Amino acid sequence: MKIKFDRVKAEKQISRKFAIQLVELWVRGRLEHYQEPARAGTPKGEPIGFFRKKYEAALWLALYPLCLKLQEVAKKAGVSTGVLRVWRTEEKFLELAKTESQRLGLLIAKTIESIIYSRYKNSGKDTAIEKPYYIIENMDPIDTVFLSVSALPLLNNYVMKPVIKMLEKHIDIDKESSDLPKSLFISLGLMLKKHIHVYDKKSLREWETRPETLELTKLEIARDIDLLANPQIWQAWSAEEVQDFAEVLKEFVMTKLDILAS
Repeated sequence: MKIKFDRVKAEKQISRKFAIQLVELWVRGRLEHYQEPARAGTPKGEPIGFFRKKYEAALWLALYPLCLKLQEVAKKAGVSTGVLRVWRTEEKFLELAKTESQRLGLLIAKTIESIIYSRYKNSGKDTAIEKPYYIIENMDPIDTVFLSVSALPLLNNYVMKPVIKMLEKHIDIDKESSDLPKSLFISLGLMLKKHIHVYDKKSLREWETRPETLELTKLEIARDIDLLANPQIWQAWSAEEVQDFAEVLKEFVMTKLDILAS
């Protein structure tokens, strides 16, 4: 019996794996510079901060509840589920988890901007960002960008909000533009919406055939074709950048056609 390939399920599995990988990287980086507060010398009754395990648990909550269950978060942090449940009743612990999730969101947003503008330096965009804030070993930085966006719906809302704010800052679909980074930010915005709304084959087709989605898809394809047909772009970009962009456009169009034909 031939088993049909489930595109949505496969994409969700990849996104989940990357979400965990990303947060693991984040947790290691935060713990590397974390200093536990000392009890000695602290006046009685004054807060002394969070010991290492408790701080780590707050970091891992970026994956709760859509990517990891509470038991899995507790296991990652090296504490019991019961202890973690108690901590989650404490206002200061929840505030810590919120603050750290927001920091992770800002890190992802800055990394996406960094990779796009450092990859396409000839876009004419003046930016002080010179290199990505995090790098996934043996992975193309642009793949890191798209996987980071695909993983966002599996992280909590405090992580997602700074990234959405960053994308909104770069996207203005009412204006014509031959700016490659802007075109990529539009693609990322569409991709994020799709990953939020799509959870199976039926919802995928419903998403792709929505009038709003079809209109945005047409706009994106037309914009990308205009970019490739613009003589100024061929002078501004390197041959490698043009080829990379054409390959991305080709894959995007073929994927859309496959979904609509299914």
